[in-house]
Amino acid sequence: DFTDAPAGDLALARACRPHNSEIQKQLQEWLVTTALDQVRSSTDGPHASRFAVAWMFTSMGKYEEAMEVLGQASRAVEHGSKEHATALFYIGQCRRRQGMLHDAICAYQQAREIFRSLDMSESVVYANVLAGLGIILDIKQGKSEEALLVFREMSQAFKRGGLYNTVDCANGLKL
Repeated sequence: DFTDAPAGDLALARACRPHNSEIQKQLQEWLVTTALDQVRSSTDGPHASRFAVAWMFTSMGKYEEAMEVLGQASRAVEHGSKEHATALFYIGQCRRRQGMLHDAICAYQQAREIFRSLDMSESVVYANVLAGLGIILDIKQGKSEEALLVFREMSQAFKRGGLYNTVDCANGLKL
Protein backbone atom coordinates (compact mmCIF):
# COMPACT_ATOMS: atom_id res chain seq x y z
CA ASP A 1 0.00 0.00 0.00
CA PHE A 2 1.57 3.26 -1.16
CA THR A 3 -1.17 5.69 -0.05
CA ASP A 4 1.25 7.66 2.17
CA ALA A 5 4.09 7.63 -0.35
CA PRO A 6 5.18 10.82 -2.12
CA ALA A 7 3.75 11.20 -5.64
CA GLY A 8 7.08 10.33 -7.32
CA ASP A 9 7.43 7.13 -5.27
CA LEU A 10 3.83 6.20 -6.02
CA ALA A 11 4.40 6.66 -9.75
CA LEU A 12 7.58 4.55 -9.57
CA ALA A 13 5.79 1.80 -7.63
CA ARG A 14 2.97 1.73 -10.17
CA ALA A 15 5.43 1.64 -13.07
CA CYS A 16 7.35 -1.29 -11.50
CA ARG A 17 4.31 -3.37 -10.54
CA PRO A 18 3.95 -5.14 -13.93
CA HIS A 19 7.64 -6.06 -13.76
CA ASN A 20 7.74 -7.25 -10.12
CA SER A 21 8.32 -10.92 -10.94
CA GLU A 22 11.24 -10.08 -13.23
CA ILE A 23 12.71 -7.67 -10.66
CA GLN A 24 12.34 -10.33 -7.95
CA LYS A 25 14.00 -12.93 -10.17
CA GLN A 26 16.95 -10.62 -10.88
CA LEU A 27 17.31 -9.77 -7.18
CA GLN A 28 17.30 -13.47 -6.30
CA GLU A 29 19.94 -14.18 -8.92
CA TRP A 30 22.10 -11.36 -7.59
CA LEU A 31 21.64 -12.57 -4.02
CA VAL A 32 22.55 -16.14 -4.99
CA THR A 33 25.64 -15.04 -6.90
CA THR A 34 26.80 -12.76 -4.09
CA ALA A 35 26.18 -15.35 -1.37
CA LEU A 36 27.88 -18.13 -3.33
CA ASP A 37 30.90 -15.90 -4.06
CA GLN A 38 31.24 -15.12 -0.34
CA VAL A 39 31.01 -18.77 0.67
CA ARG A 40 33.47 -19.85 -2.03
CA SER A 41 36.03 -17.25 -0.96
CA SER A 42 35.70 -18.10 2.74
CA THR A 43 38.09 -20.81 3.87
CA ASP A 44 37.00 -21.05 7.48
CA GLY A 45 33.97 -18.80 7.87
CA PRO A 46 31.35 -19.44 10.49
CA HIS A 47 29.45 -22.63 9.75
CA ALA A 48 26.11 -21.16 10.75
CA SER A 49 26.31 -18.68 7.88
CA ARG A 50 27.08 -21.49 5.45
CA PHE A 51 24.07 -23.42 6.72
CA ALA A 52 21.90 -20.31 6.33
CA VAL A 53 23.11 -19.78 2.76
CA ALA A 54 22.54 -23.46 1.96
CA TRP A 55 19.00 -23.27 3.35
CA MET A 56 18.36 -20.14 1.27
CA PHE A 57 19.47 -22.01 -1.86
CA THR A 58 17.37 -25.04 -0.94
CA SER A 59 14.32 -22.84 -0.37
CA MET A 60 14.83 -21.27 -3.78
CA GLY A 61 15.15 -24.67 -5.49
CA LYS A 62 18.86 -24.14 -6.21
CA TYR A 63 19.87 -27.58 -5.00
CA GLU A 64 23.26 -27.84 -6.70
CA GLU A 65 24.38 -24.58 -5.09
CA ALA A 66 23.04 -25.74 -1.71
CA MET A 67 24.91 -29.03 -1.96
CA GLU A 68 28.10 -27.21 -2.94
CA VAL A 69 27.90 -25.06 0.18
CA LEU A 70 26.99 -28.03 2.37
CA GLY A 71 29.85 -30.07 0.93
CA GLN A 72 32.26 -27.28 1.86
CA ALA A 73 30.75 -27.02 5.33
CA SER A 74 30.90 -30.76 6.01
CA ARG A 75 34.54 -30.93 4.88
CA ALA A 76 35.44 -27.97 7.11
CA VAL A 77 34.04 -29.41 10.34
CA GLU A 78 35.20 -32.22 12.57
CA HIS A 79 33.65 -35.56 11.64
CA GLY A 80 31.14 -36.59 14.29
CA SER A 81 30.73 -33.07 15.70
CA LYS A 82 27.54 -31.08 16.26
CA GLU A 83 28.40 -29.03 13.16
CA HIS A 84 28.80 -32.23 11.13
CA ALA A 85 25.37 -33.42 12.29
CA THR A 86 23.92 -30.01 11.41
CA ALA A 87 25.42 -30.20 7.91
CA LEU A 88 23.88 -33.66 7.49
CA PHE A 89 20.50 -32.26 8.58
CA TYR A 90 20.64 -29.60 5.86
CA ILE A 91 21.77 -32.20 3.32
CA GLY A 92 18.71 -34.23 4.31
CA GLN A 93 16.48 -31.19 3.87
CA CYS A 94 17.91 -30.48 0.42
CA ARG A 95 17.65 -34.09 -0.72
CA ARG A 96 14.08 -34.37 0.62
CA ARG A 97 13.04 -31.30 -1.36
CA GLN A 98 14.66 -32.82 -4.45
CA GLY A 99 12.66 -36.00 -3.97
CA MET A 100 15.82 -38.01 -3.28
CA LEU A 101 14.23 -39.73 -0.30
CA HIS A 102 16.78 -42.50 0.21
CA ASP A 103 19.62 -39.95 0.36
CA ALA A 104 17.57 -37.75 2.69
CA ILE A 105 16.85 -40.64 5.05
CA CYS A 106 20.54 -41.60 5.11
CA ALA A 107 21.56 -38.02 5.95
CA TYR A 108 18.87 -37.66 8.64
CA GLN A 109 19.81 -41.01 10.21
CA GLN A 110 23.51 -40.12 10.29
CA ALA A 111 22.70 -36.77 11.90
CA ARG A 112 20.44 -38.51 14.41
CA GLU A 113 23.17 -40.94 15.42
CA ILE A 114 25.75 -38.15 15.84
CA PHE A 115 23.39 -36.10 18.03
CA ARG A 116 22.67 -39.20 20.13
CA SER A 117 26.38 -40.02 20.48
CA LEU A 118 27.03 -36.44 21.64
CA ASP A 119 24.12 -36.69 24.11
CA MET A 120 22.46 -33.71 22.42
CA SER A 121 18.93 -35.06 22.23
CA GLU A 122 17.56 -31.72 23.48
CA SER A 123 18.95 -29.83 20.48
CA VAL A 124 16.53 -27.97 18.22
CA VAL A 125 18.38 -29.27 15.17
CA TYR A 126 18.08 -32.84 16.52
CA ALA A 127 14.31 -32.39 16.87
CA ASN A 128 14.15 -31.00 13.32
CA VAL A 129 16.16 -33.99 12.04
CA LEU A 130 13.45 -36.20 13.53
CA ALA A 131 10.72 -34.06 11.97
CA GLY A 132 12.28 -34.41 8.52
CA LEU A 133 12.72 -38.15 8.95
CA GLY A 134 9.19 -38.58 10.27
CA ILE A 135 7.68 -36.63 7.37
CA ILE A 136 9.39 -38.88 4.83
CA LEU A 137 8.40 -42.06 6.64
CA ASP A 138 4.78 -40.99 7.14
CA ILE A 139 3.80 -38.96 4.11
CA LYS A 140 6.18 -40.16 1.42
CA GLN A 141 6.59 -43.82 2.35
CA GLY A 142 3.40 -44.59 4.27
CA LYS A 143 5.28 -46.08 7.24
CA SER A 144 2.94 -44.61 9.82
CA GLU A 145 3.94 -46.80 12.77
CA GLU A 146 7.66 -46.07 12.31
CA ALA A 147 6.88 -42.39 11.73
CA LEU A 148 4.83 -42.24 14.93
CA LEU A 149 7.83 -43.49 16.93
CA VAL A 150 10.03 -40.84 15.31
CA PHE A 151 7.46 -38.10 15.99
CA ARG A 152 7.23 -39.20 19.63
CA GLU A 153 11.02 -39.01 19.90
CA MET A 154 10.85 -35.55 18.30
CA SER A 155 8.21 -34.38 20.73
CA GLN A 156 10.33 -35.57 23.66
CA ALA A 157 13.39 -33.76 22.23
CA PHE A 158 11.43 -30.51 22.05
CA LYS A 159 10.18 -30.98 25.62
CA ARG A 160 13.68 -31.82 26.97
CA GLY A 161 14.98 -28.69 25.31
CA GLY A 162 12.14 -26.64 26.80
CA LEU A 163 10.81 -26.03 23.31
CA TYR A 164 7.15 -26.91 23.27
CA ASN A 165 6.17 -27.31 19.68
CA THR A 166 2.86 -27.61 17.89
CA VAL A 167 4.13 -30.13 15.37
CA ASP A 168 2.23 -32.92 17.14
CA CYS A 169 -1.01 -30.91 16.88
CA ALA A 170 -0.37 -29.91 13.29
CA ASN A 171 0.08 -33.56 12.32
CA GLY A 172 -2.95 -34.68 14.29
CA LEU A 173 -0.84 -36.93 16.50
CA LYS A 174 -1.51 -37.73 20.13
CA LEU A 175 2.02 -37.79 21.49
